[in-house]
This record gives sequence, C-alpha cells and structure tokens, in this order.
Amino acid sequence: MILCRHFPDGIEVYFDNVGGEMLEAAVANMNIGGRIAACGVISEYMDDGKRAVPDMLDIVYKRITIRGFLAADFMNLYPDFLSATVDHLRTGTIQTIEDISSGVETIPPAFVGLFHGANKGKKIVKLADIE
Repeated sequence: MILCRHFPDGIEVYFDNVGGEMLEAAVANMNIGGRIAACGVISEYMDDGKRAVPDMLDIVYKRITIRGFLAADFMNLYPDFLSATVDHLRTGTIQTIEDISSGVETIPPAFVGLFHGANKGKKIVKLADIE
C-alpha cells in the first residue's frame, strides 16, 4: 500500500473531508487508538450510491475514534486561527501546495476534478495575470 510507504509507523490522526476510498485507506493504516476528524464526504457528493463508511471491524478492533464537526462550530476561534496561520505562512513554518490551471476553459475540468482527486493541494484556476 502507498500509505504504508509514507507512514511506516501507522497513522495516529487523520483529517477527513473525502470519505470513501481515501477514508478506507487511512483506517486500514491507522494505529490502535487512532483518531479521525471528519469534516466532509466529498466522495458522496457526485455519486449517490457511494458510501463513505470505513471498515467497521478496523474501527472496533483498533479502537479508532471518529468525530464529525462543521467548521462553523469553531467560528469563535477564527481570528486566532487566521493570525497564527498568517504568521506561519509568512515565516515559512507551513507552506501551501497549489494546483494551478490557466484559462476560463479549464474551469469545468478543474471543478469536476475536485470530486475525483485530480488535484494536489489547493485547486486554483488562473483567469488573468494581475499587474
């Protein structure tokens, strides 16, 4: 498995906003007592027949905790988050990954690609150069 190569000691914490195969792969590689923060199920948005549920045997036997939340639950923390994040970006402590395509004609495939994992990082469609 690809995840084993990148996480040879297993996964302790996983943030999930995809569900489906991505969640299943993460759960299969989770350590005992692992934790999952679930904030979305984009894998189900385009396919009514697809379910985001992972292998429940892994959840039980590994004693994994899954907690769902909405970003709106934490809006009171947004000013502090924004300040800290801007500082980290400014100092290079965290770096962004952007997947940029150019031109209005790339909007439809860029949008559809979001639902199929075609992008890496933040998907951006560049419409014009700003001078």
